[in-house]
Amino acid sequence: MASGHAGDPGDVSLRLIQILRIYGGGLSSHTLGDLREVVRAGRYPWLRDEFGSAIRTGAFTAASWSSAIGLEPPIDLAERTVHDQQRLVWAAIFGDEPFPAAGRSVAR
Repeated sequence: MASGHAGDPGDVSLRLIQILRIYGGGLSSHTLGDLREVVRAGRYPWLRDEFGSAIRTGAFTAASWSSAIGLEPPIDLAERTVHDQQRLVWAAIFGDEPFPAAGRSVAR
């Protein structure tokens, strides 16, 4: 279910979904690189915390994740595949910053 903020299981902000659809579509290294550059330039200052929280809490279902990254129609991905793809997106945007894990904060 999408809402205005992230943090609870099943709760992913609309703005996070928008950014993933725009820049994460098909997991393109080119568009994810573009996102990394705009984040480094100061745009989307909320992205790190919201994406980290969504990962940590397991907020994305396999279907909502596949839809967010532009796999249309949404396909039923294995949980491990979703986790691996989220790790790929995180690394593409935030480089060597630790990948969020359950129980670990992404706060700086």
